[in-house]
Amino acid sequence: MWSVISGEVGTFTKEVPNINSNHHQQNGYNLQLTNRLTAKVNKAADAAGEVVRKYYSNAARFQFREKDGDGPVTCAGVEAEQAIVSVILDAFPSHSIYGEETGWHNKDNACFLDQFVWVLDPIDGTSSFVGKDNCAFGILIGLVYNGKPIIGCIDQPVLKLRWVGVEGKGTTINGQRVDSTVDCCDLGKAQVHLKVPSYNDLAKKVGRRLFNGNWLRVLLMLSLIVLSILMISSLLFRCCY
Repeated sequence: MWSVISGEVGTFTKEVPNINSNHHQQNGYNLQLTNRLTAKVNKAADAAGEVVRKYYSNAARFQFREKDGDGPVTCAGVEAEQAIVSVILDAFPSHSIYGEETGWHNKDNACFLDQFVWVLDPIDGTSSFVGKDNCAFGILIGLVYNGKPIIGCIDQPVLKLRWVGVEGKGTTINGQRVDSTVDCCDLGKAQVHLKVPSYNDLAKKVGRRLFNGNWLRVLLMLSLIVLSILMISSLLFRCCY
């Protein structure tokens, strides 16, 4: 089964074998712990969502800086990530965390066997967040155990939509189970939602690609600009001749 983690820092793909319950039991990863981890994922998303909504509702969302030419970093993103980190470390002080905005926490622990590593992107789609562009942004929280993804969360705090996927338990939207998801071992049979048609070389291998329409609006704006220039040129030509 393919696991794809995609955000503003790039896209990482690896083939992930299914993990059976016996493996989890032998390594101290069981149903009770899964439920506790999932609860903390939801709590962390709640904490980050409060921060994002606070900034989204006023001009403070425009407070950002450029990140070494890799897009904007907002005060909202940094504060939201700090909120997530606080929830995780309060519950699991030894867990490792890699956040897009604040970097590593407990990095050395990530090398140990049977270790949990959290991967965070507090605002994926920062440009859309700053420009209030159709709510095309979200909070991403991933949890990896022994190098294999086990829990993933996508939260849209303004629309209040939350997807949570748990290895072996399926996916939910706002707590309601999604019954239409299936394992996919071939990217050519997969489906992905992208900003633009050719996000990267890996995206081109996906069988069905959906887009949020941002690129169409850009093309429309460019067309209107070109049309305006042509109209002005035509008027100037008539005035001169």
